[in-house]
Amino acid sequence: MYTKIGKWFSMAILAFGVSAFAEDKNILLIAGSDSHGGCCHEHSRGVTMLAKALNSSGLSVEATIHTGGWPEDEAIFDGVDAVVIYCDGGKRHVVNPHLESFQKVMDRGVGLGCLHYGVEVPKGPSGDKFLDWIGGYFETDWSVNPHWTADMTVNNDPPAGYGVKPFAVNDEWYFHMRFRKGMRDVTPIFSAVAPPETMKRRDGAHSGNPHVRKSVAAKEQQHLLWVATRENEGRGFGCTGGHFHKNWGEENFRKAILNSIVWIAKGDVPETGVASEKPEDLSDRALPSKALKKKKNSAGTAEAKHALFASKQINKNTPNHMIEIDVPLKDSKNLWLVCNDAGDGHGCDWASWVNPRFVDAAGKETLLTDLKWVRAQSGFGKVSLNKNSGGQPLMAMGNPIENGIGVHANSTIHYAVPATATRFMAHGALDNGGTDQGCGSTVQFFVFDKEPKESVSNPVLKQ
Repeated sequence: MYTKIGKWFSMAILAFGVSAFAEDKNILLIAGSDSHGGCCHEHSRGVTMLAKALNSSGLSVEATIHTGGWPEDEAIFDGVDAVVIYCDGGKRHVVNPHLESFQKVMDRGVGLGCLHYGVEVPKGPSGDKFLDWIGGYFETDWSVNPHWTADMTVNNDPPAGYGVKPFAVNDEWYFHMRFRKGMRDVTPIFSAVAPPETMKRRDGAHSGNPHVRKSVAAKEQQHLLWVATRENEGRGFGCTGGHFHKNWGEENFRKAILNSIVWIAKGDVPETGVASEKPEDLSDRALPSKALKKKKNSAGTAEAKHALFASKQINKNTPNHMIEIDVPLKDSKNLWLVCNDAGDGHGCDWASWVNPRFVDAAGKETLLTDLKWVRAQSGFGKVSLNKNSGGQPLMAMGNPIENGIGVHANSTIHYAVPATATRFMAHGALDNGGTDQGCGSTVQFFVFDKEPKESVSNPVLKQ
């Protein structure tokens, strides 16, 4: 697919300056909503950094950005040569409701690149489109999403690999991706052997399955950045890394992505790759102190004084990542269980109500997991019985939790209190789904018998 003659021809064009007269390649970068606080899934900052690098590269490209999810006016795609999507994925992927209209864009031969969670879409219509558009995708119960340090092998033959040197960096490198059968017209750029510790989690939609365990045991190369061509000569790429914003400081990672973007736009990639300066701001983004004081969560400071129970901040230094909750109910008719982000953003704030139960005067217990809630809301994923908000097994500090309710800040669960109940008891814990990500998990647990003010964006869930 990439011949030495083709590579020489591209070099010759650059040498004679012909590309200086070429029409600019128009590249649109779409960012989904930021979802993990100030260190991870920084989609807006990510596309802003990439667009700045492209526009400063001296190449015949013009990059523009659109933030906040899918554009309301799809005329924005008119005249573009490539689209890059950096967003949360799965059922929440921004493209899912727009498969047919976006197919018309793909039919014009427009390039498509997807970064990190943006490579995950549901199996079925969305997955089939991604196999066609970019050559592969994250398929649940097949692919996995551990955090690990990938020691990269780089394929320098395709333009996406020009000038890229081997490197190693820790990220949430998804792997065991679902590719086209026989890797037809798909070329890996980054590959690495996943270490055994990536399989320490139990089987789950994102955490493990017999197929990936067999692949890791065989020490097979896992492809983490790839490029692909379509029958209409359209081009695509997928990259599974990009969880941590700070990793854009790794020159070889950044260069490979910039190369890939220029390539899918059918632009000329220099022999030494697309040069760029290291971004100035790679620090974790912190909320301004004034914003913290004014911040209103589902149990903000104005609400907390009305709580029957209010915990201190639970973080990685909390023993066992867990605190005890024991609340007398008196004449309470309803109970609202609130888990908020402790005021510092909701990045990685996966949590669980462990063994939650009502207790009567005789000591008889009624598990909340055996009752139906009135309503429930979660800031990410969904409130789940005996699973975390991402649908994986509940775990705290690596220890499985058999009975619990998985949530993600900011979340609220409303239960009616049984007439005989005199106490509510539980433990509040950080879930491994957040702590394993390494970007800081901090939550607080509250119990109310009067409805608190809610500020959770996800829709109410019916059990």
